[in-house]
Amino acid sequence: METKHNAQKDAFGKPLPRGSCPLCGYVFDAASDCYGKDRPKPGDLSLCLSCGAVLVFDDGMIPILPQAGDLEKLDSLTHRQILRAQRAILEMRAKNYPNGLPQR
Repeated sequence: METKHNAQKDAFGKPLPRGSCPLCGYVFDAASDCYGKDRPKPGDLSLCLSCGAVLVFDDGMIPILPQAGDLEKLDSLTHRQILRAQRAILEMRAKNYPNGLPQR
C-alpha cells in the first residue's frame, strides 16, 4: 500500500515539488501511476484530480500542459484509459460539488 510519504517522491527517490494545475490551479505534491506503484519521471503524463486536465511532468517535475502532438503519439488503449479517468474525475467533482467548485 502506498503511503503519503512515498507518494511525495519521484521515480528517482527525490522529493516531488509542489505543483499546480495550469488550468484550474489545483495544488498537489504527490503523484503515482493509476495502480499506486510507480513514481513519476520527466515526460510522464498525469491528470489533474480537480479538473481532469492532461498534464506532463517537465524536467523539473513540474506539471505542465502537453505540447501539440504529444497526445497524438499515444496508443488507443492509453487514450481510452485517459478518457475513463477524466470521466471519473468529472463525475466525482459533480457529485461532491453539485453547485460548482467553491471559490478560492
